[in-house]
Amino acid sequence: MAGDGLTPRGEEAVKRAAELVARYDSLFVGVGIAGRCAVLAQRLNPALTVVFESGIVGAALSAPPRSISDRRLYERCRYVAPQEEIFDCWLGGRRIDAAVVGAAQVDLHGRVNTTVIGSYAAPRARLTGAGGAPEVRPRRAAVVLLAAANGRVVESVDFVTYRLPDDIDRWLVTDLGVWHARSGEQRLVAVTP
Repeated sequence: MAGDGLTPRGEEAVKRAAELVARYDSLFVGVGIAGRCAVLAQRLNPALTVVFESGIVGAALSAPPRSISDRRLYERCRYVAPQEEIFDCWLGGRRIDAAVVGAAQVDLHGRVNTTVIGSYAAPRARLTGAGGAPEVRPRRAAVVLLAAANGRVVESVDFVTYRLPDDIDRWLVTDLGVWHARSGEQRLVAVTP
């Protein structure tokens, strides 16, 4: 997966996140850095069921998907569900153990920004938006992965696109370190050398 712009420290962050989610039975992801993480997690745990926000359930991943509707995902999956089923039954019913989402900004209180950098009225940059991330309510853990060079942990996000639930384990994995929280303040648990 080299050659796609991640620094060696960014690659290490993806590996750390994959190790965290590989211990679960099911994982909700989108594309980009989350899809890269899912590929590595499934290599560590071949029984891991990966669920994409597009409705693809149980894809056998050999490479990161190019989109949430990458044809290769459909060719080697167990089931394709309507997107409403994924959000209402799988995520809403808390049938998925863990999730990996990316963000442009996140703070240590679990607030995530994937909307704008700067003020909403006059942003310095407009971002891709939330995708399915605001619906993420996994049963046991959420991982926010910020390995991209422009992803930042900030004191306060510029815009709150969504907030990760407090009643689950929250992991924040960046190219600088790993933070963990559950029903309280986030604490640094590992530093990237």
